[in-house]
Amino acid sequence: MRAMLLLLLASHAWARGVNIDPSELGDARGPLAESVEQARKLAPELFAAVGSLDPVAIANQSRSRRPEVIGVVLRRLGSEARWALLDLAAFHAPPRLEPRYQNALAVALLDSLSLAAEPKLAPLFRAVWAHEGEMAQQIVAAIGLGKLGELEPLLAHVGPSDRRRFAAFQGLAASHSVRGTKTLAQLLDGANDSKTVIALADAIGEVASSWSWATGKLGNAATANEVRLIATGALERARGRVGGSPSNHVAQALRRVQFGGQ
Repeated sequence: MRAMLLLLLASHAWARGVNIDPSELGDARGPLAESVEQARKLAPELFAAVGSLDPVAIANQSRSRRPEVIGVVLRRLGSEARWALLDLAAFHAPPRLEPRYQNALAVALLDSLSLAAEPKLAPLFRAVWAHEGEMAQQIVAAIGLGKLGELEPLLAHVGPSDRRRFAAFQGLAASHSVRGTKTLAQLLDGANDSKTVIALADAIGEVASSWSWATGKLGNAATANEVRLIATGALERARGRVGGSPSNHVAQALRRVQFGGQ
């Protein structure tokens, strides 16, 4: 059986996914491909349904007619569709679409896969993050890494001259971790330009959101208290030294941390 699977995978060696070439998965390529094929056998109708999705038709049938509508459709499939979505993202892309639909599909796949909270998908997010490509994909890849606790690839790109630093901030915020919060707080303490202060304040408001932690899904009360304490301190220090639009973002972040406001 395993020999047949390897033969099947070899027959598709030419294929690539919407987001990456399967070779970019490194050592994870074989195990992930095997997971995909096993899932396909268990739910062939799900794979057929995912494979038949037409982003152009979906957009044209929507009220907004925006390519991004495909993201809503993929999110509704839920985590049980993760292997079918991974197949599209990394192994077997549909015929290439015109750029705006192609990019919308690429972003939507990563976004939906990030919601699955599947540790086995980390190599996909690492591969996309390594591309330094289209920024919307970089952002959702960073968020996917953050949700899985994969902070090292993000921490390598938080420097002031790094073009991906704002995406990295969002990834650290998605980690809802003490380490991510400490990093964002330290960066905010040293930030001077308005754009960076705003991005960091927004990220800290997310990582320490009172409402998010109140769900009980992010960690225990002790961790929640530590995260919120670090965040509050950094935002209070920033409030004392910034004005204008950055000050508004800092104040909004404080409300999110303290009261769960948006």
